[in-house]
Amino acid sequence: MLTDLALNLHWTWNHGSDELWKRLDAELWQNTQNPWVILQTVSPRHYHRRSC
Repeated sequence: MLTDLALNLHWTWNHGSDELWKRLDAELWQNTQNPWVILQTVSPRHYHRRSC
């Protein structure tokens, strides 16, 4: 599900999901603004914990 969201180019102009990516890794989001980079960098265990 997060992969689908990250690869959907809708996020490039609609910033409604920005908070989700910030919650996973605020510093990385600030530096990249790229959800795919977040998913490739953050461990699945980390984003599972952050989503609960």
